Amino acid sequence: MENSQNTEHKHEVTSSTHAAPAGSGATPAWLLPASILAAAVMVSGSLVYMTYSSRSGSGDIYGGEQGQPSVTVEAPAAADRDVILGDPDAPVSIVLYEDFQCPYCVQFFDETESAIRTAYVETGKAKIVYRHFPLVQIHPEALPAAEASECAKDQGKFWEYHDELYRSESSAIAETTLNRALYDSIATKLGLNMGEFKSCVDSGKHRAFVQAQGDEAATKYGVRSTPTIFVNDQKVEGAYPFSTFQTLIDAEL
Repeated sequence: MENSQNTEHKHEVTSSTHAAPAGSGATPAWLLPASILAAAVMVSGSLVYMTYSSRSGSGDIYGGEQGQPSVTVEAPAAADRDVILGDPDAPVSIVLYEDFQCPYCVQFFDETESAIRTAYVETGKAKIVYRHFPLVQIHPEALPAAEASECAKDQGKFWEYHDELYRSESSAIAETTLNRALYDSIATKLGLNMGEFKSCVDSGKHRAFVQAQGDEAATKYGVRSTPTIFVNDQKVEGAYPFSTFQTLIDAEL
């Protein structure tokens, strides 16, 4: 049973459901049926969705460590086409690696991000940077949705589009609601130039960018699940509640 307060909620990128220990003689998971590769597994009392990834190539089951929500890592550097919500000079940088079709990203948006915006972004203490990490093997609409958001960015409406995408979903049905009709409907609602938007989406203008951003996340920053959030150099995997991020952000101020 899913629990909205479960701090381990995330979608995982890995090449197997169970990584066999070296020398165990166990059958490699990549030889198992695809239905098993996409199975959900229980880890430390939490539900973690597993799949293989064409970008990461390897990985293990990971359910997070109880009582240790963050680890110190290299903070993601500023990049071209970054979209920043808040003061670009804010002392705390919160970088979100997300997938628009991930139900736990929807949960994070609903339950945590709004509180972070109010307490820290609107007060100039922190800024939020959104980056794409589409889990294409289990989320067929993750890449199209990311591309559509980039086309909205071309017209200066990324964050409005981002918010409308997440508001159109709920954690229970996030994997089934996204489609092209919705992308066009949101663009119309936001008053985008529909000729330009549709041409951008149809041409796949930003597909390579979205894929490259995901590749960099995996290879350079060790991202393997969504949502993955960096608070400066503190990396958090999962839809933790606001109190977790409040502690991390306050420690950076």
